[in-house]
Amino acid sequence: MRSTSGLWLKKKKHAEDTLLAVARERERLEAASALGKQDLQCCRRLANEVEVLRERQDQGFVDFCELGTSFVRMRSQHPCEFEALNLLDVAFSLAVPVAKRELASWAPLQNPERVVSMLVTWKPLTETNLQRSQMFCESVFLPSLRITLCKWEVEDFEPCLKLFENCVQAMPASTVDALAEHVLVPRLQTRLELWDPRHDVVPAHIWIHPWLPILKKRLDCLWAPLRFRLSKALDRWDTRDRWALDALSPWHLVLDPTNWEPLVEKVLARLERRISEMPVRPDGQDVAPVKDLITWMVVVPTASLARVLHTVFFPHWHAALREWLRIPTCEYEELLRWYQGWKQLFPEQLLGEGIIQRHFAHGLVTMRHFMAGGSPDIAVEPPPQIQKQPLPQHDGSLPASMKSAPTAVAANTTENVTLSLSDYLAEVAAEHSLVFRPKKALHLGKQVYQFGGVSICLDRNAVYIATNSGQDTDWQLASPDHLLALAKASKSTERKSSS
Repeated sequence: MRSTSGLWLKKKKHAEDTLLAVARERERLEAASALGKQDLQCCRRLANEVEVLRERQDQGFVDFCELGTSFVRMRSQHPCEFEALNLLDVAFSLAVPVAKRELASWAPLQNPERVVSMLVTWKPLTETNLQRSQMFCESVFLPSLRITLCKWEVEDFEPCLKLFENCVQAMPASTVDALAEHVLVPRLQTRLELWDPRHDVVPAHIWIHPWLPILKKRLDCLWAPLRFRLSKALDRWDTRDRWALDALSPWHLVLDPTNWEPLVEKVLARLERRISEMPVRPDGQDVAPVKDLITWMVVVPTASLARVLHTVFFPHWHAALREWLRIPTCEYEELLRWYQGWKQLFPEQLLGEGIIQRHFAHGLVTMRHFMAGGSPDIAVEPPPQIQKQPLPQHDGSLPASMKSAPTAVAANTTENVTLSLSDYLAEVAAEHSLVFRPKKALHLGKQVYQFGGVSICLDRNAVYIATNSGQDTDWQLASPDHLLALAKASKSTERKSSS
């Protein structure tokens, strides 16, 4: 099947070349038949001039550029006679040995501009006959270029890049394509097969990325072996080593999903294993495994990182929270600082993931449940999605001092996760290291809470603050801003009196 297809392509190419040759011969004959006596005399003069050039070429007295300038002038001044005598073929036949002689000592990587400087004078002739120009460049320049590129050190990409850019500027596209496909890309492939991501001093992206704008889709053959090398190195990767992130980061916008996603999955599997082995405890906590996971946000979607945390971190986190709450001497202020410390560890973008929001919200629900003397058998799983409810507001907007605390919970997210008024106040209290817990008291059948050093009662979306007037207690409606100010003031007073 393949041999038949190849034979058909060869026959097709031969037929096209034959048609081109016939067309050129017809044009030459038509030009010759249209010549008059004066034109014939001009032809004799051109023939004599070419003979002089040939003799000088035999003696080595004419250079490549002078030869090109002479034939360009002949064609410009006498186009019909030039075509009738078929001087384009003569020009190329005289130029090949001259060019080979001049290029005998040429070092392409040291002098890449030589390609342009030699071919610029021939451009008026080569651009009108691409097939002849291609044959000319392949016979004159490609032998030296192939020899040079076969010995070229791939890491030293800048000289080769300049050489290739000059070739693109001066040579036919088909010639440059052949050079890239048969010489340049195979050299990159060979070097990549020997590349060790963990021990090579020069990373692969340093010497591959510069070729992307020029070679483009021709480099697609490199991505599978590149993925194989990276994947093999990841088998021995310690997640505490930043090597993997430095090695993979340059490729996340280059590799196609087929080659990129398996690498990411392997990275996440390694990170997931380490976090699953990390104990979560109130004191002496090692948060390095979680921080190592967060550093991958630059190349891994936050949803994928949130999935890892949901699977292997938060079950341990909820268990640690519940164990701490079961201790009779549990200090709730310390617990709130622990809760807030974990929350501050996660970047805002990760906190915006709905599943992360639900875990932290469930932590608040667990704390409130224990503080109210509830059963320790509360469900550990995150609660189902809660319908969006308006936050308590009195003047149409939240005070600036309280906007930072509930941002992750109260903001409009794709998950529409929100809390009740009590959960909202618990979130604010955690943000400002204030105690928020139920007290052993009721007011008009409503639970009384401690918010810092202030006693409050909640009624629907309203907050009432207890104020002492003589021996009686009055309850006054308060804005969230006023409540927070009183709680902070009471906390400051307690610190002064204790000192």
